[in-house]
Amino acid sequence: MLYKKCSKCGAQIPKEAGFCLKCFSSLEAISPQPEGKKPSVFFLFWTRLLKILKARSFRWSLVGVAGLLTAMGICIFLFKTANTTPSPVVPETTIIHITETVAVTQSNGEFVTEENGEQVFDVVEHTQTITLPPSTTKKQGLLGGLFNDKTTSPKQTTSVNTDKDDEETTQKGFWENLFDKDDTTESTIVTTTKPEATSSVTTTTIEATTSPNTTLPPTTAGTVSTKDFEYTISGKYATITKYTGNASSVIIPAVIEGCAVTKINGNTFQNNSSIVTISFETNSKQPYLWVNSQTFNNCPNLRFINFSDTDLGILNNFAMNCPSMEDISVSGSQFKCIDGTLYYNTGSTWKVRYHCPANPATELRLPNNCAGFESAINLKEARNIKNIYMGKNVTSYPAANQMPPNCENIFVDSGNPNGYDVGGVAFFKQNGGYLCLYPPKNKTQSLTLPENTLIYCNYFTNSSLKTLYIPSTANVQYLEYVLSKKTFSSLENLYFGSVHSKAAYVLEHSDITNTQLY
Repeated sequence: MLYKKCSKCGAQIPKEAGFCLKCFSSLEAISPQPEGKKPSVFFLFWTRLLKILKARSFRWSLVGVAGLLTAMGICIFLFKTANTTPSPVVPETTIIHITETVAVTQSNGEFVTEENGEQVFDVVEHTQTITLPPSTTKKQGLLGGLFNDKTTSPKQTTSVNTDKDDEETTQKGFWENLFDKDDTTESTIVTTTKPEATSSVTTTTIEATTSPNTTLPPTTAGTVSTKDFEYTISGKYATITKYTGNASSVIIPAVIEGCAVTKINGNTFQNNSSIVTISFETNSKQPYLWVNSQTFNNCPNLRFINFSDTDLGILNNFAMNCPSMEDISVSGSQFKCIDGTLYYNTGSTWKVRYHCPANPATELRLPNNCAGFESAINLKEARNIKNIYMGKNVTSYPAANQMPPNCENIFVDSGNPNGYDVGGVAFFKQNGGYLCLYPPKNKTQSLTLPENTLIYCNYFTNSSLKTLYIPSTANVQYLEYVLSKKTFSSLENLYFGSVHSKAAYVLEHSDITNTQLY
C-alpha cells in the first residue's frame, strides 16, 4: 500500500486518504505551503472547530444544557398547577322578601268588607333564604393552559352593548397564560326538587326537563344601552329600578358595570306602551334573578317575555294589567309555562302563579301534580278561558273575585276530597263550610246551594240562572245583589230558608217575582 505523510503532523497516511486520522487535518484542502507562508484563516477555523468537537468538556456542556431545560419545564408545570387550584370559597347567602295578597277574615272565619261592599285584602310578606354555592374552577391541561389550546375555549354567551359592560373574553399570549391565573369559572345554580307525578292519573304532568310548548319570537339582535336603565349597585350586585326607553323589543342586561343584575324592582316598566317583547340576557356571572311584583305594571302592548336561563324568582303579580300578553318562555326546574299558564314549583308541589290574558287557550286543565292556585292569581284577566278542570290533588283555589270573565264551567275531579261541582259550579271546603266559585257564563238554570255555603254575590253576574234555593245555613254576602237581580239578571224564582236570620228582610226587599220561604 502506498502511503503519504500529513503535512501538519507528519503522520503516515494511506495515499488515497483525504483526512488525517491523527490530527483530523484535511489533506485535500491543505497543499504544501512554501516556507515562510502562514496557514490560511479557513484552515485555522476548521482546525479549531474539530478540536472543540473532539474535546470531552463539550459533551459535558451538552448534558448541562439538557438538564437546565428539564428543570425549567418542571418549574413551569408546578407554577401552573399552583395557579389553577382555587382557594376555598365561602357560599353566599341572601334573604329574599316575597309578598302575597290574602283576604282578611274575622275570628269567626267571615271575610272583612269595606263600607262599599268590597272585600278587604292584606299584603303579607314572607322571607326566603337562598344559599348560593361557590364557583368551581374549570382546569385545562398544561399545554392547553400554557399555549391557550383552542379546544378548551369558554362557552360563548349573548352580550349586551352597555356603556360599561361585562368584560369580553380575549385570547391571551404565551406569557399571559404562563403567569396569569386561569379565571374560567362556571357557576352552579340552586334548584328545587321536582315533585313526582302520580301514575294513576291520565292528565298531563309538569316535567322539569321539558321545554315550553309554544314558539316565541326570537330575541331581537338589537342592543340596549345602560342609559335606558336606572339602577343601583350594592357590592358586586346591581338592581334595575327604572326603564326610560321607548323600544318595542327590550333586552334586559345580566351585567352592568361588571356587577351581576340580581333584581328587577316593581314598576320598572310601569305604564310603558311601546314594549312588545321583553328578553333577559343570559350570563354565567348572574347567580340568580328576582323579578318583583308589578315589574311590568300596565304595559298594554307587551305580548311576550323571554326569561333567561339563570336561577329565577318570578314573584306573583309581576305582570299586572297587561291585556296583550300571549306567552312566556321560561326554563329550569322552578317555573314552567304551559298554554300561557305559568306554574311555580314550591318545593313539594306545583301551583298556578300567572296566566297570560291574551293566550288563545280556552281550557285551563291543571296537570296531575299541580295543587291549585296561588291567592294572587290574575284569572279575572284571562278572557279566553271557558273551562277550568281541577284534578283530585287540588287543595287551593282562586279567590271568588278572580273568576275569568267568560268562564262557563269549573269542573272538579270526583276523587278530590276538598271539593266538588254541580253543573260546572264549584264548591271547595273553607272554614267548616264550602266556598262557591260561580262561573259568570255558566248555563245552569236551577241551582240549590249546599248547606253552609259561602257565596259572594258582588263578584260576578250571570244571565242564565232562573231558579235559586238558598238554605238557612248559607252565608250570602251582598244578598241585596241577588234581591235586586244585579247578580242573576234572569232570576224568576227565589226559595229562601225560613229560619235564616235574613228571611224577613228577603220577603220585604226582593224584586224577584216568585220569592218564597221554605
